[in-house]
Amino acid sequence: MNAPTDNQAAALRTAIDAMMRRFKVAESEVSDSKPLNQIDMQVMLYVSAHLGCGPTDVARYLGVAPTTISSATDRLASQDFLQRDRPNENRRSIALSLTSSGTRYVSNLISLINGVPNGPS
Repeated sequence: MNAPTDNQAAALRTAIDAMMRRFKVAESEVSDSKPLNQIDMQVMLYVSAHLGCGPTDVARYLGVAPTTISSATDRLASQDFLQRDRPNENRRSIALSLTSSGTRYVSNLISLINGVPNGPS
């Protein structure tokens, strides 16, 4: 693989910058109250794509400490965005899923990021 040229690297930085701004604007439009922090949004996006995943899976994917995810899941559960269940097969594990509010939030966020003005309600 060839190293990217200076122009390609600059174009990539510009695209990433634009995407991050779009993500931040979309999040503020979706939120009814105080906007979520980035780690909470990333947890919700990961859980929406990996139903039944555990907190350790999320921590590993995001490259953060399990205690960080524990705090995030506490916040999200208290805001009724996330649900923690104990599967019957292994009562020591925790399976994460989005509540209907969490699903709606993620759906609206993704719609706005993708440029669809008023995502599904």
